[in-house]
Amino acid sequence: MLTRLEVDGFKNLLGLRVNLGAFTCIAGENGTGKSNLFDVIHFLSLLSDTPMVERLAWSRGIGAVATL
Repeated sequence: MLTRLEVDGFKNLLGLRVNLGAFTCIAGENGTGKSNLFDVIHFLSLLSDTPMVERLAWSRGIGAVATL
């Protein structure tokens, strides 16, 4: 289980530190980074079985990229 997340420089997340429990509610106004928080968690989970270059392309909305 993910219990702590520190993010600095992913999309609009700068210097973010979050302690997560068994149930954590993420709430806030529009444009504050709630979706980006879930994007970074998803990004990290994908890194476990996919090359970083492909995941970085995904995070930028590029889709599949050619590898050299």
